[in-house]
Amino acid sequence: MNQTIRSRTLRDTLPACLLALLLALVLIAAGPAVVSAQILDPGPGGQPPPPDLGNPMGPPGGPPGSGNGDNGDMGGGMAAPIPKSNRIVHHAATPIQLVKTGDDGLHLYFIGADGSTFTGPVLSSFAALEEMHPSGAAVSLFDGSNPSTGQPVTVDYLPDENRIFVKTFYPAGHDKYNPHKAYDFTVDDEYKVKHVNW
Repeated sequence: MNQTIRSRTLRDTLPACLLALLLALVLIAAGPAVVSAQILDPGPGGQPPPPDLGNPMGPPGGPPGSGNGDNGDMGGGMAAPIPKSNRIVHHAATPIQLVKTGDDGLHLYFIGADGSTFTGPVLSSFAALEEMHPSGAAVSLFDGSNPSTGQPVTVDYLPDENRIFVKTFYPAGHDKYNPHKAYDFTVDDEYKVKHVNW
């Protein structure tokens, strides 16, 4: 009788234990390091994505992944489509995409060599950054790497120019003559992109 009860108890709890183990494995595999970026209010980290979703910008590009910023919230770190509307960078092979948020901030997306995308930090609006850092040396907003390519990514705010400066690299193998090809650009307070290296 005791063996029947133990057998029944094991049979009843086994599915729940297997489900918990599977969930733990999924979280470990899909959870890149939590990243911070300077933000005013928490971004899409717990909110549904904007309604206008599309495929990532198409082929290649390949920036870095996850790291630490000033303070704030990483937008989740998981694979996510990039909203079609409000994109800032119009170069099809960009390894980083910035998308305007509803509060005039910017949401950073990492793009892999295969076009896969990972959500990144949400940056404060230019007005908020200007208020927090009216002048002085560059302020680090993000320092990490692209979870898809492993390439480094840094995002700095340049107070004296009221610009954001993004520095990264294409994925390894993008250019056989230059395996560490830089991809750097600035964004001004009117969301105009100026490529520095590409």
